Amino acid sequence: MPWTWWFRSPRRRPAAPALDLLSRIKGIEHADGTWPGSDLVCVVEEWLAENGVDVGEVYSRG
Repeated sequence: MPWTWWFRSPRRRPAAPALDLLSRIKGIEHADGTWPGSDLVCVVEEWLAENGVDVGEVYSRG
């Protein structure tokens, strides 16, 4: 079965945010399989914010 079935399965919903992040990372992946560092940071920060993590708060606590 394709991974999309696994992602959409009601029994697997807790995995949906992690799969969403992986999908976003694959979207910025270069042809050679590497990830551009600064773009990766932006993608992860945006994903964390959408999932309830206040990135600014985490940075300020150091």
